[in-house]
Amino acid sequence: MNNVNLIYDIKDITAESDYQQEPVSIDEMKDYLRLEGFVDEDEITTESLSNFDFDDILIADMIVAARKKMEKFLGVSLVFHTWKVLFTNLAGDIEFPYGPVQDLTSLAYKSGTAVGDSSIYTYGYDFLHLEAPLGEKMTAIYDAGYEECPEAVALAIKQCVSYWYENRITGEVPSIAKATASPYKRAWTWLT
Repeated sequence: MNNVNLIYDIKDITAESDYQQEPVSIDEMKDYLRLEGFVDEDEITTESLSNFDFDDILIADMIVAARKKMEKFLGVSLVFHTWKVLFTNLAGDIEFPYGPVQDLTSLAYKSGTAVGDSSIYTYGYDFLHLEAPLGEKMTAIYDAGYEECPEAVALAIKQCVSYWYENRITGEVPSIAKATASPYKRAWTWLT
């Protein structure tokens, strides 16, 4: 049998009530975009036009989409998530994906038998590695996420939303946003 580490499946099992505020607010994004209401000097305008809240829903949706894309690109949880992961740890030292890990809730062998706390050996501060036990098709459930999003990643989200907003598209993360956030990219994501 080969001593390999594999991640077979990962699922976000976060309860809707557990989601926290996005790393970039609508007002911060509007400031970044320099959005203000258009006021024609020849027309009488209403207060709502000068406040320019017409695209708030669109901007909010783009912020969420950009955060999700950035989480996938970086391999980190920018907001709180609860993850369920099916993996093999035969070589030891597997990194739990989408850290920083706040709390390892449960760990079970392939048979479903829970691993006792005294048998679990981990190391790392924010990005937890499982040294032991070794096993095939194990399941872990853990809470992960930054308590405060790194400033460079928040800037990358703004750059992404800005590109999408100005071009009225969503999709790929623009290269400038990738370059800004890349210092936070986890090693295991470079091959995906």
